[in-house]
Amino acid sequence: MPHRLLLARGEFRRAFATRMSEWCNAIIMFGWGAILLLPDTLFAGPSWSFFTQLAREEVIGAACVTLGAMRLLVLAVNGAWRPMYHLRSATATLSLTFWFAITIGFAGSGRISTWLAVYPVLFVFDGINALRAAGDAARVDRSVEAMHKAMADGRGA
Repeated sequence: MPHRLLLARGEFRRAFATRMSEWCNAIIMFGWGAILLLPDTLFAGPSWSFFTQLAREEVIGAACVTLGAMRLLVLAVNGAWRPMYHLRSATATLSLTFWFAITIGFAGSGRISTWLAVYPVLFVFDGINALRAAGDAARVDRSVEAMHKAMADGRGA
């Protein structure tokens, strides 16, 4: 295996470990959407009334699958291309918005159920993930700007 691939593999392992909740939430988002795309109607109960007003199950399912897949792709190649840091932050923000909407929708149903132990937690973790990803993006941007400035200063001397 070439030296570069060994470095990339080691970096991926380190990044995977530190971004475990991002990977988990991306997989959950993808799976959540995939389940909505199954032929059964899941939005039939009164707890889902908020969602039936927004869009059909298939539309929400497709959006979740797309967001989850995009997030997994961004996480897989993060660091290989500078804009991926910003996309990581953006997809985490979209995800936290979705989990927040689900939390509000269930809270508005007036029913206490297992949703209370799941969706608010996903929302909070994606909030943390979005902040961490934005911090990583800002750090990379500052590094690139410093490198450009150093190069410009070196030419001027």
